[in-house]
Formats: sequence, structure tokens, C-alpha cells
Amino acid sequence: MKKVFFINIIILIAANILIKPFYLFGIDRTVQNLVGSTIYGTYIAVFTLTMLFQIVSDLGIRYWNNREVAQHEHLFKKYFANLVVLKLGLAVLYVGACYLAAWILNYDAYYVKILTLVIVSNWLADFILYMRTNISGLQYYYRDSFLSILDKLLMIIICSVLLWANPFDEPFQIEWFVYAQIVSNFISCIVALVFIRKHLKGIQFRFNLPFLLVILRQTRDYTIVVFLAAIYMRADTIMLDRLVEDGAAETGIYYAAYRLITAANMVGVLFSGLLLPMFARQIKEKEDIGELLAFSFQILYAIAIVISFCTIFYRNEIMISLYTEGNEYAGSILGIVVISFIAASCMYIFGSLLIANENLKQLGFISFLTAIVNVSLGYLLIPTYKAIGAAITTTATHFFILIAAIYLVVRIFKLKPNYSLLMRLVGFTISVWLINYGIANWLDWEWLQQLMTAFALSSVMIFVFKLIDLKMLIELVKSK
Repeated sequence: MKKVFFINIIILIAANILIKPFYLFGIDRTVQNLVGSTIYGTYIAVFTLTMLFQIVSDLGIRYWNNREVAQHEHLFKKYFANLVVLKLGLAVLYVGACYLAAWILNYDAYYVKILTLVIVSNWLADFILYMRTNISGLQYYYRDSFLSILDKLLMIIICSVLLWANPFDEPFQIEWFVYAQIVSNFISCIVALVFIRKHLKGIQFRFNLPFLLVILRQTRDYTIVVFLAAIYMRADTIMLDRLVEDGAAETGIYYAAYRLITAANMVGVLFSGLLLPMFARQIKEKEDIGELLAFSFQILYAIAIVISFCTIFYRNEIMISLYTEGNEYAGSILGIVVISFIAASCMYIFGSLLIANENLKQLGFISFLTAIVNVSLGYLLIPTYKAIGAAITTTATHFFILIAAIYLVVRIFKLKPNYSLLMRLVGFTISVWLINYGIANWLDWEWLQQLMTAFALSSVMIFVFKLIDLKMLIELVKSK
């Protein structure tokens, strides 16, 4: 299982590194620079609102389907025939929830216009994620890897034409960006259906209410967890937009910093998507999960530390070079929020294990506490400190739930401390910090040269402390 995980995560990361960073910094960043932080901040505020209620269009179906298809592949047709109908019905509730929230938040006509377009785009994106649970559950890992980048690849193609060829001969509009998302997501949905077409033969879609009610009862706890997670991960952006006088501009600046975290977080998301069905299968077969847990954790922790520390030391230079409105204020936001990336990355591992083991009541409880912490800190800090307050809130929130999740995993699985691994992690962390500190303060080079050198040397430390065993890596590649 460790070999399968390692090979597929390498393929996933390689594919996503080639596409998603280019999308985020070549397309998404360019859009923000062209339309300005205020207009882009409006889009992000609306996007965040739709993501907050996206659980309404899913209600835990993706989680349930991924686990069930992985464990009971022969029941795929029964699940698919019923769940597609259910998701279409839930789409209506999703639209209603978004418009109701917009009315409560007193959105004006322009906000509602953007909201309508984003709702369509995000529902299509949600359906892609549902399709991917079928594809990964059926163990088509390579096809799932391709789907994980297809929408962004299409966005790069479409937006490149809109941004640089400018066929309409007028300034770029944020609406064009959302239209491109809708087209890209729709095409991706079609491709996903083509990938599993042989499994769709003979399927008759039906509305089986008793069966659907059983699923919804089984996913109730997961739905609560996801909704609470959406609150503590996204409420700060909504509060920033609504509680601050120049909220749209502050939201744009905040997301400019958070965009780097979004790019880095793709690694954790990929780990989670691959680990969930693997953990589920191991638990069903009563296999020891300790080896896969430690193996995946040390890889993701190492990646997070290298990225975070390198970013902290060059935060101002990064923001100024990336954005026309970049400055030291934006750099300060980045320096704080990038610390949350360490906790968020590790949480993908422990969260996936708790979900695979169906410890959803416990996960729901700590998510509820985390949501309270997040909203309380947000109301306390954001009105005064604006985007800085949002960054502090995000970082504190992620570390709070990570500590709680680790406690749960240790207690539930009765894991014993791996002192050798802990010592290597501490030594690695200190070494990476010292490398970055020394290069930043003692080498009189251009900042980009310093950053690249620090990143390279820090990456070497991953192998020095055997967080990734180079010998094992070579053997796995040869065996493949």
C-alpha cells in the first residue's frame, strides 16, 4: 500500500505542479492585477460565500461515495443511479441557500450578479469532485490525476486568449473570468463521464427515497463536520468583507497573500484525496495504518516546513514582485498566514484518517469548537487589524484543530510515540530555519538567488534527516 501511495502521489504532485501554480500566478494573479484588489476582493467575497454553503449541494455524498465505492465496487451502478438524482435535487437547495445568505448580508446588485455566475461554476466544480470519488474509488488513479488538473488546464487556455489576445478589444472584466470557469468545469464534467462510460452501461436513474434517506442519515455527521470546517476556514474572508469599511480592498489584499497558501495547499489536498480510500481499505482489511500514517505525515510536514520558512524570510519581496499593489503590509499578511500552512497540511493527514475510520462525531465536536474559536477571534481582531487580524485568526484556528485531531488519532488508534521520528522532525525543523536565517542575513545576494539557494539546501535536509528515504525512492522507481 505504501508503494502504491508513493507512486501515485508523485504522479499527482508532478501533474499539479506543472499546471496549478501557472494557473494561480499566471492567470489568477494577472486577473487581480488587471481588475484591481477591490473588484477582485468582491469576487473572492462572493466566491467564499458560495463555498461556505457548498456542503448543501453535497451533504457528505462525496465522502460516503469515495469510501463505499472503494470498499464495494460491485455496487457502483446502484450508487451512481441514485446519487446523481439526489445531487440535482440538492442543487436547488444550494442555490436557495446562497441567495438567502446574500439577502441577509445585504449584497447589492453587482454582488448578486457575480454571485449568480459563481453559483453555476461552483456547482459544476462540485460535480467534478463527485465524479472523481467514483474514479478514485474504482482505482483509476491515473485518470483521477488527469482530472485533478483538467479544469485548470482549460482555464489557462481560455484565459490566455482573453487576457493577452483580447478578442473583445476592451478592458478585462471579472465576469469573463467566471464565464471561463463555467466552460472549463462543464468540459471537465463531460470528460469525467467519458472516463467511466463502461461502468455506466445499463444504468437507469431513479429517485429511491428510502435508499437516499439511508445515505443522508449515514452522512449526517460528515455533513456537520464539513459545514463547520467551511465556517472556520472561510468565515474570516466574509467577516473581512462585511466588518471593515474598505472590506473589498482588504479582502483582495488578504487573498493576494493567501493565493500562495492556496497553491501550496494543493499538495495536502492531493494527499487527502489519495489517502482517504487507502486508509478506508486498510481499516476494512484490519491492516496496520501506522506505517502509511507516519510515511505520509513526514513527507507532507517536510514539504510544509520548507515552503513556509522560505516564504517567511522573503515575504515582502515576494508580494512586491507578484502584485502591482504589493507592499510590506501585504508581506506582513503573507508572513503570518503562511504559518497556518504547516498546520493545515498536517491536518489533511489526520483528518483523512479520522474520516476513513468514521470518527465523525469526535471530529464534529472539535470542528464545532474550532468554528467558535475562529468566529470569536475574527470579531475580536478583524475590525481593528483588518487583513492582519484575519491572518492571525486563520493561523490560530488551524493549529487549534490540528492539536485536537492529533490527540484524537493517538487516543483512538492507541499509537505509541515514535521518538526517532520526532527527533528527526525537530532536527529537520531547526536546520531549515538556520539555513534560511543564515542565507538571508549573511549572503549579500539578490533576494531571488537567496530564496532559491535556501529552498534547495532546505530540500536536501529532507533526505539528510531521512524524512524521505532516497534509497527507498530509487528502489520504488526501479520496481515500477
